[in-house]
Amino acid sequence: MEVESALEGLLATFPELKLHAGKGVVVCSLSHHEMPGRAEVVRAYVDGKKFRTLKAEKDFDFGRLQPYIIPSRKRKRQLFCALTNRYMNRKPAEVELHLKGKRYRRALDNYNAGRLSLFEERFGKKWPAGNTAAVGNKEEEMEGERKEEGNDRDEEEKEEISELPPVSTMKSRRVVHHGVRRKGVELSRCSGPPTKRRQLHAVSGLKHNRAKHEL
Repeated sequence: MEVESALEGLLATFPELKLHAGKGVVVCSLSHHEMPGRAEVVRAYVDGKKFRTLKAEKDFDFGRLQPYIIPSRKRKRQLFCALTNRYMNRKPAEVELHLKGKRYRRALDNYNAGRLSLFEERFGKKWPAGNTAAVGNKEEEMEGERKEEGNDRDEEEKEEISELPPVSTMKSRRVVHHGVRRKGVELSRCSGPPTKRRQLHAVSGLKHNRAKHEL
């Protein structure tokens, strides 16, 4: 009788649990998990991480966050923030962390001031046409990345040229190219970056011209 009383207390505390008297099992409506109808088993289940997480998600009022945070139509198990254009898991702790973040608060201030419009969840690669500020920021970011990549390539080419030895120090020997014996610089099929290949070809051409005059 004591066990039945403890089990009844648990069922009254957690309405998500239902007792199937005919089967003698308790079923959780959140996870559809079945367990023996014994108080110690049910207590261990409700104290577990899985049940506590599911219950927290059920009790959390996600509706109060609309229209800023809405259920995602693209990712069924996630939420979409229309202010920051970000996705997040449908977990109260993660949502609360997002609400306290600087990005969300700054976007909310800009929206209230009329400087930002809500994002629409996009299913392709195009940005929403109405949000010109977001498009402009994205284009500026991409342009900055292209400039940085160009500067990096220029620096790499300068380093490659500076690493080449002077022409006078290059070793010369007889090489055979397409059946013609000529004097030139030994090349391993012109391997290396384009800038280095062009300089090596130029040096080889000078050596070849000198060899013609010597013959």
